[in-house]
Formats: sequence, C-alpha cells, structure tokens
Amino acid sequence: MKLHYLGDEKRGVQRGEAPEPALVSRSPERSEGGSEGTGVWGCFSATCYWHRSFSRGLAIFAALALAGTAACSSTPSFRGTVVAPPLQATPFQLQDQFGGMVSLADVAGKVVALTFLYTNCPDVCPLTTEALRQAHDALGNDASQVVFLAITVDPARDTAQRAYEYSAQKGMLDKWRFLTGSLEQLSPVWEGYFIAADAYRLDAGGAFQQLSQAALTQRAQQEGMPSYLIGHQAPVYLIDRKGFIRVLHSDVTLDVQPLVQDIRTLLRKF
Repeated sequence: MKLHYLGDEKRGVQRGEAPEPALVSRSPERSEGGSEGTGVWGCFSATCYWHRSFSRGLAIFAALALAGTAACSSTPSFRGTVVAPPLQATPFQLQDQFGGMVSLADVAGKVVALTFLYTNCPDVCPLTTEALRQAHDALGNDASQVVFLAITVDPARDTAQRAYEYSAQKGMLDKWRFLTGSLEQLSPVWEGYFIAADAYRLDAGGAFQQLSQAALTQRAQQEGMPSYLIGHQAPVYLIDRKGFIRVLHSDVTLDVQPLVQDIRTLLRKF
C-alpha cells in the first residue's frame, strides 16, 4: 500500500512547474517527528493520502457508535448503529433525476434511507447503489412505505440528466430519488450529515492533489475539466417517519439484510 503526503515537495510536481492554483489546495504541514497534524489517512483502492477533513466525520461516527452502545437496553433491536438520542435530520430541498424538487418535508410519514454518492465513483458508490437496489427489492410491499434517497457529493458533474442516466443504468430509476444541486445548496447538507466531500486527482508522480469544489463547479461548463475523484463517507442513514435519524449503517455493501431488518423495525415500531 502506498502512502502519499500531499505537501508541495512530494506531490509529484516537477521543479519549475506549478499546479493549477485555482484547483489545488495545500495540505497541512508535516510537523516534527513525522506527524502530519490533525487528520487521518484516506484511501482510494490501494493508494492512501492525507485527508484532514475525514477526521471530523469519523469522530462523529465514533461518538454515535458509543451512544448507540449505551442505549441498546432501552431501544428496539437494531443491526446498525443506534443514534441515541435520535438526531433531527437536517432539512434540504434538492432536484431529483426527473427535474422535480424534493425536500425532506415531502417524505414525512415514511421511513427514509439516505446515502451520499456520485455518478463517476469507481468503487464504493456502485456497490452501495446495488445494495440499496437489493434492499428495495427485498422489502417487497413494504417498499411503498420507504423512500430511498441519494445525495450527490459532486455538484460539478452530477446534473439531473446525469443522475437520470446513472439511475437507469443501475436499475434504480423508479426506486429512489437521486438528488443534485449547486455547491451552495449541497454544502450545508453535507455538513448537517457529517459528510466530507473533497475532490482529488492523481498526478503524474502517483500522489493525490486536493482540488477545490468551488473551482471545479466554476469550470463545469468549460473545456479541460480535470479527471478527479471525491473522497467521502458513504453511510446509509435511516430516518423515521417524524424526521429523526435513528440508525446509521456505515457499510451496506457486504450484507444488505441488516439494513432491510432495521427498515422493517422502523416501520413496525416508529
């Protein structure tokens, strides 16, 4: 496994060459003793890179796990991480793959399975999408009481048309709402659900360079858009009929049955 620090001296830019200043942002300076400050290593496949913003989301998930463990005796039996006390889900109003507007208030009275992904994702997003398709099918008639939502972490590329194409390709066109919007609309939603959505690209030297989401959005309609990936978490939040986050599933790609069971528990008891 390769570990790449993103400082200027190690990101593969040849001496005398400047990376695109509007897109590339500097990494935290390496401190004495080899420490890189407050953050964690984030990974794409077998290559890892220093990623400061992942630390906040991971710390929140750890806190939720501890809270869920403490509350197990007083709550219904869930297979995922119990969020106790339940958190009020952050509201939003975004555009779906059909061009219509969808808000959290619109789906009140139903259980919501909410995740975050993007259509150009090469690994975890297609797997998460397939897991949600399997969960929808496994629910049978109960699926009519559940709303599956996916919110993009890539506003520069994920238009409503692209969301439509991806949904159709993955067999989810009429099984979920894939929501898109502007960076200004999406940023508070990501923050509200503890999602780090940071763009990176792999340079010629094999290291990752952090890119600016704002700069990518500005260049979305121009030629020369760089190829990039998005570093993000891919949890599935289960939100009850009253709009409270009750359960968190950090990974649904290995076994979809725990997710299905927890959705049915919410349908029966909340």
